[in-house]
Amino acid sequence: MRKRRNGKFVLLLAAAGLFSLSPGQVLGAESQHSSAESQYGLANNQYRLGASREQGDEPYLAMDGNQVTDEELQDNVIEYRELGSLIHAYNSSVQEVTDSTSRSRSDYTSMQDALRVAEGDAEWAQERAEDEGDAEAYMEETSNRMIYKSAIRSYNNMLDSLDDYSSAKSLRTLEKQLTNSAQSLMISYQSLRNEKEASQKMLELYQAMYENAQTELAAGLGTEQAVMSAYTSCLSAQISLESLDASLASVYQNLCHLLGVDEDGSMEMAEIPQPELEKISQMDLAADTALAISSNIDIISERSTSTDGSTTDGERKNRAIDELKSKVTIGMEELYHQVLEAKTAYDAAETGLSSAKITWENAQRKYSMGMLSRAEYLQAESSYLQKESAFKAAGLSLFQTMENYSWGANGVMELS
Repeated sequence: MRKRRNGKFVLLLAAAGLFSLSPGQVLGAESQHSSAESQYGLANNQYRLGASREQGDEPYLAMDGNQVTDEELQDNVIEYRELGSLIHAYNSSVQEVTDSTSRSRSDYTSMQDALRVAEGDAEWAQERAEDEGDAEAYMEETSNRMIYKSAIRSYNNMLDSLDDYSSAKSLRTLEKQLTNSAQSLMISYQSLRNEKEASQKMLELYQAMYENAQTELAAGLGTEQAVMSAYTSCLSAQISLESLDASLASVYQNLCHLLGVDEDGSMEMAEIPQPELEKISQMDLAADTALAISSNIDIISERSTSTDGSTTDGERKNRAIDELKSKVTIGMEELYHQVLEAKTAYDAAETGLSSAKITWENAQRKYSMGMLSRAEYLQAESSYLQKESAFKAAGLSLFQTMENYSWGANGVMELS
C-alpha cells in the first residue's frame, strides 16, 4: 500500500523546476494554452487536492494526459503512465508548498553527481569504442550519454528553482514540472536497469570465457595472456555491476521520494513502454511550434507582466516576448531533429539486432553439431548480446526524445 507523505516530503518536491507565476497570472493564462494541452493529452485538471471525489467519479485527468483509477494507484507497481496521477494523488499539500522549503540541496546534488559520474563513464566507454572501431558499442554509449544528460538537466532545473520558488505557484504548473521530472527519473532508472541486465549477461559470458581459456591453457591450446584477458573482463564486469547497483538504488529512492511512495524497496518499477513509432509521422513541426508558443509558461508570464505605460517599456516587453518566441521556435526545431536522429539510430540498431539474431541462431546450430569451438560460440553470443543491448538503449533514447518533444509543445521546455 502506498503511503501519503507528510509536509516534510512536500518541501522536497519544491526543488523540482518551478516557474514564477502568481495565481492570477496563471488563471489569466489558462485559456491561452488549453488547446495545446488538449491536443497532446496533457490535460486540464478536473479535480483539485482537497476536493472530495464521489465513488464512480471519472479518474483524475493528470497533466501527462492519463487517467488512472484509484485501484491502479494502490498497487505496488509504478507504471510510467501513472506518474502524473501519483504526483497529484500523493502530494496532498502540493498547493500549499511555499518558499519555506527547507529540504537540503544535497539530495538533488548527490543524484546529479552520480549521474555525472555515470555520464563520464559512458563518455570514456564511447571514446574507447571509437578507438577500437566498435560501432555498436559507440552507438549504445552515445544513447546512454543522452539519457544521463537529460536527467542531469532535469536536476539543474530543480536546483535552480530552489532560489525563486514561492507559495504563489499554481497547481497546474507544479504538477507539470513534477511529472516531467518524474518521467525523466524513471527513464534514467530503466536505462540503468537495462545496463545492469546486459552487464549480468556479459559477466556470465566472461566467466564462461575465463573457464574456457583455463581449459585451453591446461590442454596446451591456449595462452596465459588469453586467460589474463578473460579474467580482466570478469573483474571489469563485476565492478560495473556494483556501480550500477548503487546508481539504481539512488535513482529508485529519489523517484519514490518525488512520487511520495514507499522507499523501502517494496515498490516495483514497471518497464518503460516501447516508443509508439506512428506518432513520429503525426508530428507537424509548424503546428506544434505554434502550440508551443501559445502554451509556453515563460511567454505567458511575460505577457502577463505590466508596464509603466510608456512606449519604451511597451517596446521592451514586446522585444522580450519576441525573443522568447524565437527561443521556443529554435527549441522545437532542435527537439524535432533529435527525434529524427534517434529514430535513425533506432532503425539501425533494429537492423543490427535482426542480423545478429540470425548469426547467433546459426552459431547455436553449428555448436550443437560440433562445427564450432566453445570459444567461437561464446564470441558469437557476446556479439548478439551487444546488439541486443544497443537496440534497447536506442529504443529508450527514442522514447525520451519523443516525450521531450510532446512536453515542449505543451510549454515545458528549457530555454537557453
